[in-house]
Amino acid sequence: MAEDSKTPDLKNQRVWFGIIGDDKLNSRLRNMYMFGTLHEPYDPTLEDDPPRHVQVNHTCYLVNVQDITQYSGMWSPGLMQIQTPVVVLSYDVSSKESFENLKKIYNKIPAPVDGKLQFEPGHPSPSPYYHLFVPADGYPVVIIGCRDSEDSPREVEKEDVEAFLGQHPECHYAGECIPKEGMNENVDAILRYVVIVYHELLKRARRKEDLHLEVAKVAQVDAKFPENKQKRKFCAVQ
Repeated sequence: MAEDSKTPDLKNQRVWFGIIGDDKLNSRLRNMYMFGTLHEPYDPTLEDDPPRHVQVNHTCYLVNVQDITQYSGMWSPGLMQIQTPVVVLSYDVSSKESFENLKKIYNKIPAPVDGKLQFEPGHPSPSPYYHLFVPADGYPVVIIGCRDSEDSPREVEKEDVEAFLGQHPECHYAGECIPKEGMNENVDAILRYVVIVYHELLKRARRKEDLHLEVAKVAQVDAKFPENKQKRKFCAVQ
């Protein structure tokens, strides 16, 4: 479905996603998605960057993407909870070192506070204000491969990514993109994939007062079918 400023305002959900990973390509990916150019425009009259409108089914998401790789304290569980509901990890397809760094970053991602992912539907000003939660052992993770150009030498092969996903089935792979001026190949599609992962999680979210009922029900199922817990680990979208 087309993503543009004319997307009907069916049910606004404002959401921020944080990208962590390759220092060189993160800002390019973010700027090409948010602004359609590598150079971030400056408007002193704006408090926040204008969001991208992405419609999934009957929900319109107002999406902002930030490069949070250099944020101080970003590995704090409380700060991570505020910064991003879905962790986006990027790597440079042309650099084996970049992919190895992604693995190290993945291992540093903290567990959600109190074993729950937190959502703020209608943010920033719903009425009445409330939070929704999903029980989770870890943050949902979406992996993105970035390239400088089509002819960049490839050092990270498909088999490398498949091996990592095989070890971490809770992760999602959005594919590869080229965040380049005048090209911007597949950037919108892979970030839309991130929104869809978020959308599927939000459908499962509950208010805190209802959450204990959901947790009790899941615990009963896990006791009867232990294999279900492994499949559901880290809230992977099936």
